[in-house]
Amino acid sequence: MHNNRHAALVFPLLLIGALATAAYADIAAGARSAIHIAYNKQNAALDREDAGGALASTSPDFMGTDAKGECYTLQTRKDGLAATFSLVKSMSTHTRIVAFTLQPAGTAADIEAVERQAITIRNPKTGQEQSGVMDQTIRDHWVSTSWGWMLQSRRQLNCKRID
Repeated sequence: MHNNRHAALVFPLLLIGALATAAYADIAAGARSAIHIAYNKQNAALDREDAGGALASTSPDFMGTDAKGECYTLQTRKDGLAATFSLVKSMSTHTRIVAFTLQPAGTAADIEAVERQAITIRNPKTGQEQSGVMDQTIRDHWVSTSWGWMLQSRRQLNCKRID
């Protein structure tokens, strides 16, 4: 009789745990998909030299750190894009999520990704075109807001020219 009571209590708890795990997995998959879509939109906007679109999913309180440890803000990013776009002839950007961690509350996510950018610029000194491909590994922190997932911080782990 004691074993039957024990089983009657354990089974519902196991079932609740399994259902909670499945629900969390669904929430994580939805968050990962939404953030992946945000990366794709950001990259498409970069490629068409649209700074507003490239930063549309960036939180107003955004803070970034480059590979040298220098910090920058959303405004610094806006200014940097304007300067970059003035030199760009063509650009192709792709972000590949390498690791995804949804915070337990489901309101924030940490991403490690590799961002590849193939770019052709006009050298302002020589007027000649120069092309290259760069990979940067980034660690991003996204937060869920009423406007959707927003990039709140970025740490550039490394940046290397591969072409």
